[in-house]
Amino acid sequence: MAQGTGWSLSDPYGWWLEWVDMVMGNYRPTRRPTTTTTGSSAFAPAVLTQPINPGWIFGNVSITNENSGDPETEREILQAASYGRQLGRILDAMAVLVARMDPEALTPERKALVPDQADAFDDFWALLVRIGEVKSKARTRALSEEGVAELAANLRQLRSTDRERYDRLKEILRSALDD
Repeated sequence: MAQGTGWSLSDPYGWWLEWVDMVMGNYRPTRRPTTTTTGSSAFAPAVLTQPINPGWIFGNVSITNENSGDPETEREILQAASYGRQLGRILDAMAVLVARMDPEALTPERKALVPDQADAFDDFWALLVRIGEVKSKARTRALSEEGVAELAANLRQLRSTDRERYDRLKEILRSALDD
């Protein structure tokens, strides 16, 4: 034990977690060291994932999947291609295009940053296709029996919480069904 701390020096990972918990207050580790087949401690998990925070705020701009007109589709798009992956593919394609438009501005440092054109464009198009597939699936889902049942449940809830809005939507649906 480290004198007066209650922390065991034989468990440096535990000591570190306790220290981080003390400093950060809200840190709660979800995984303790595991023992490998050789008996030694592994101080990092075999698989480490960290989701992107669900809401980012930059000055007065808030970015969440709730900014979308269809948050469920936005979540599915993020599962298929994270914001970072989307931005990376766009930046790669843009770097190729900018390098083409202004080759005199390509210093050696900048030239080293320009990806292979074929790879950048293939990755960009693959991303666009994947996002298009997710959107198409979402449109199909809305018109499926499950989607219509979900709409009906949402309308029943809306009827009790916002009668005016419910009545407007009911008229829109009624006119579409009467055609």
